[in-house]
Amino acid sequence: MNILDGRDWKYKIAFDNGTYKEVMHHSFSYEPKERKILNTQINFYRKHFTMQQIINSFNYLNSDEEIEEFKEVVYKRRDNILCCPMELQQYYTKIIKKFYRSHSEFLMEMLHLACNKKVGKNPLIPIYKKIFGVYYAPMKAKIKNYSRRPFQKYDPTPVSGEAEMKKIVKGTLNKLKSDTLSTGIWGDFEEGDIRLEYNNDMGEGKVVSKQFYKGSRDAYIIQTNENKITYYQLVQGVYRNIYPGRAHLFNTIIPNRNYNFDSGADYVVNGWSTFSSWHIYPNAYTKYMKRISGRITYKMLQGNWRKSLTDIYLFCLGIMKKEDAIQYLVEITQYPGRYESYIMGAIVTELLIKKKFATTPQGLLDEYKKRNVADLFALYKPNTNKC
Repeated sequence: MNILDGRDWKYKIAFDNGTYKEVMHHSFSYEPKERKILNTQINFYRKHFTMQQIINSFNYLNSDEEIEEFKEVVYKRRDNILCCPMELQQYYTKIIKKFYRSHSEFLMEMLHLACNKKVGKNPLIPIYKKIFGVYYAPMKAKIKNYSRRPFQKYDPTPVSGEAEMKKIVKGTLNKLKSDTLSTGIWGDFEEGDIRLEYNNDMGEGKVVSKQFYKGSRDAYIIQTNENKITYYQLVQGVYRNIYPGRAHLFNTIIPNRNYNFDSGADYVVNGWSTFSSWHIYPNAYTKYMKRISGRITYKMLQGNWRKSLTDIYLFCLGIMKKEDAIQYLVEITQYPGRYESYIMGAIVTELLIKKKFATTPQGLLDEYKKRNVADLFALYKPNTNKC
């Protein structure tokens, strides 16, 4: 069994040689066709980096000597910095002046380079095509369809207090345990003794899987969105992270595994999580998110990358607060591949079933058990013998 449990390796290997060696060692255990797809990603993320990655690196440098060596490395590779939209220039200027004043000259020079970077299309489009293969075109068509759907209203009222949040999460878990129809479709639900925790971060919850860390149970962290989380966000967080989403994926295919598994395979892991949360109990919120996600992701596939980013920013400003629109741009441009992995991965996960690579969600997990799992959708060929 060979498991790469570093979920964020793509955003470390540009400057972290230890993580890069670990990822390369893991990739050598794959078959040649699989490794060819993996190497496309590894080579891209090893070569390219973002402004946010530079800033993050400063948090792990312990001496003046390390800092100067790092600056020298970055400066020599400055032509490989990825585009930072002009809409984020003020955002990063404030961060630099507030937290990194002693390195402001260097960081402001890198920010200027990133914001003035000449760019054509989204630089990840070749990677999408390599990962998805024959599924790329129908995935793109589905995203276009989502982008044109009308907005669906849902109740955005925040849930009041941690006690009420915990009640909703536990109620959702109890509903899942008693729903034999859903478990017949998605696979057995073994709740076990899930530890519930809270933090005030933004998001829709996250799971710490027992498959990767010490402990006999999964931990689910409820993110309160600064105490503004809604009922729908809480419920969808359970579906996406516990069952039938991320934890269910890990707990189904990892135990007793004789194949390779990459927990940083975002298009597979995030795609399954999103696909699960969209389809187990469709509701107004899932329809709303499909519309938003479809519009943003469709723009990411258009020709002029800078124009697409401006269009995404203006679209977000029309439906959310400015600080939230800024965070969307940060996620999309500074962690390339992560945002779209949820939407593209979800649609291609659905296509694997529609195109008869598997016949049900549970059947898809059974297929994953039989093979190396990474971002290898292009190799998952439809089985025409399945009905």
